[in-house]
Amino acid sequence: MAKGAVCNPPKAGESAPFKYFATMMLDEFKYFVYVLISEKDNKLYTGYTNCLERRLKQHNEGLVKSTKNRRPLKLAYKEEFNDKKQAQDREEFFKSGRGRSQLKELMARYPSG
Repeated sequence: MAKGAVCNPPKAGESAPFKYFATMMLDEFKYFVYVLISEKDNKLYTGYTNCLERRLKQHNEGLVKSTKNRRPLKLAYKEEFNDKKQAQDREEFFKSGRGRSQLKELMARYPSG
């Protein structure tokens, strides 16, 4: 995805560049399940979004109630889906006991950064 293209649509009254519309059409149905790790307490946070870049920024700017006191946060793991329901189901699974265990295995096998 082009940086900021889908996440930052043009404001009212602004003309949109073709790149915005082309990227929007290609990425319109992408969803991400993401896992953040707090550099403050080393705890994990799992969520889903259709704009990962924007959501990470919101977390690190303290705009998300559940993580604002745990900043700074960094992306530890992500998965991409074409279907919102699949992303929601995967997020819910990762928040279950069995899902947390599997997530830890995945994060060990595929470390970020």
